[in-house]
Amino acid sequence: LNSMEKTNKISIEVLKIVALRKAAGKTQLQIANSIGMSRTNYNNLEKGIIPLKLDVLQKLCTFFNVHSSKILTF
Repeated sequence: LNSMEKTNKISIEVLKIVALRKAAGKTQLQIANSIGMSRTNYNNLEKGIIPLKLDVLQKLCTFFNVHSSKILTF
């Protein structure tokens, strides 16, 4: 896949994370700072450029006070 095709393949999990962030009224920078990630990397996560790793998932779940099943799809 070329880079354009990769960026268009955003997962359901990422869409859920974006929805949680927007519902909380938070910016990407606020979330990134809270979970110890750069805003650039967080932005890339929301764009589907970098994968959602387990440690980041755990931090996001803690931040949003949700169970991982709220984000993950099976």
